Amino acid sequence: MTPIIRHHHKRLDGSSYPDGLVGDAIPLTARVLQVVDVYDALITERPYKPAFSTAQALETLRAECAKGWRDPDVVARFEQLVLEGQLAWEIASDAVRLTVYGSCRRCLDSLQAGRPPPGEQ
Repeated sequence: MTPIIRHHHKRLDGSSYPDGLVGDAIPLTARVLQVVDVYDALITERPYKPAFSTAQALETLRAECAKGWRDPDVVARFEQLVLEGQLAWEIASDAVRLTVYGSCRRCLDSLQAGRPPPGEQ
């Protein structure tokens, strides 16, 4: 779990911290968490900005792919899951809860059990 947390702020082009990792050297699980974390930050109201719509948040993620910051394959799959209703956010006053369905749920279950997600074994 530590590499996921450690590298989820890492930009795909290596222009962020820590460890100088670039591209596929960044663990896939960290790249996935990064997209989820950014999306959550975008769709959640903050003291300094209103909440983005789903369309605005997805467009921002696509723009960040064009800059080399995000993994385009992860963003494309994430967008597909959002648009298909496979992911749902419940926004409460004190927290955001992500509900995951289908194959994404199996990936999360693997991670929580300490096993690599399907495809990373």
